[in-house]
Amino acid sequence: MVADVVPVEFPINLMIAVAWHTATHKSNDIVVYNCSTGFHNPLTWGRIEKDGMKSLINYPMSDVMWYPGGGFKSNRLQHRIEVIFYHYLPAYLLDFLARLSGRPPMLVRLYDRAHKAMSVLYYFTTNEWRFISENPIRLMDTMSAEDRRLFYFDVRTIDWQAYLENYSLGTRQFILKDDPSTLPRARKHLRRMYWVKQVARVLVIALFVKVIISGSSAARHLWNMAVGFIFSLLGRLYSGAFSTISNE
Repeated sequence: MVADVVPVEFPINLMIAVAWHTATHKSNDIVVYNCSTGFHNPLTWGRIEKDGMKSLINYPMSDVMWYPGGGFKSNRLQHRIEVIFYHYLPAYLLDFLARLSGRPPMLVRLYDRAHKAMSVLYYFTTNEWRFISENPIRLMDTMSAEDRRLFYFDVRTIDWQAYLENYSLGTRQFILKDDPSTLPRARKHLRRMYWVKQVARVLVIALFVKVIISGSSAARHLWNMAVGFIFSLLGRLYSGAFSTISNE
C-alpha cells in the first residue's frame, strides 16, 4: 500500500505559497491544495521497509541491543506471533539475566511503550487513500523562479532512498545524540549483534530438535552445553551494553 508520507518542509512551503496566491489572485472559487506524494511520487510501505532497513544497517545507532529486523505483515495473527517470539520472549529472557546480575530490567517496559506508540499507526498502515494533487503543480507555474526555489514543494523530485538515509542519519545525530564519529564503532557492534541473532536462530532450531530426540541422553548433554554457552554469551553482551551506556 502507498504510504503517502511527505517531508514536512514541503507542506509548509506550499501553505506560504497558497497564502500569497490567494491574497494576490482574488477568486470566488475555493481551491483545495493536497500536498501529498501518492499521486505523483508514490512510496509504498514495502519500500520504506526495504530501503529503511538498508539505511539502519549502513548508519546504525550506537550500542543497539539487537540486530534490526522485522517488517510489515498483512496478517494480524502472524504479527502477534512474531511479536511474542521476536520481542517479548527475548525481552523477558534478557530482563531475567539483568535481575540475576543486579541490574534493573528494562526491555519489557521499553517494548510495551514501543508497541503502544506503533498502535497509533495501524489504521494508516493498513489502509490507503488517493489524493489528487494537481493544484500545487499549477500553482508553481504562477510563481517566479526565485520563489519556486525559496518555497520549494515539488514532490515529484523527492529521492526517497536519499530521504530515508538522511532520516536515519538525522535520527541518529539529533534525536539520539550520536556523534557521527561513533559510526565505525557502531558498525562493528552491529556486526557482533548479527552473529548473536544467528546464534539465537540456531537455538530455536535446536529446541525443536531436542523435542524430537529428547529420549537420547547424549542429545540432552549436548543441549545443556549449547544452552549454557548461549546464556553465557548473551550475559556478556548484555553486561557489555549496559557498561558502555553507563560509561557514556
